Amino acid sequence: MQTLIVKTDSVAHAKFLSSFLKTVGFVKSVFIEPNAVSTHIVSEPAVEYNWTNPSRPATDEEIDQLIIEMENDGPGEDVEIVFNRIKKGLKKRS
Repeated sequence: MQTLIVKTDSVAHAKFLSSFLKTVGFVKSVFIEPNAVSTHIVSEPAVEYNWTNPSRPATDEEIDQLIIEMENDGPGEDVEIVFNRIKKGLKKRS
């Protein structure tokens, strides 16, 4: 029996490749070794609030500021309609 070690650039690619290898008849086993130090995985920020984290939800203050800016922009889409869309989006994320 031989062992083959393959390194990929992301966890997603490793999972994709492992699922394919499991379908190959002569492959006896597939194992993804956890990597303690990975620079390709988005993790939770070190501090609870980090405005640069693109995956964080908007704060109530940011939503209020968005509504104020939209109201000051002049005629356009009804603010109430947009506000309801934002609320629906927030409910889906939680």
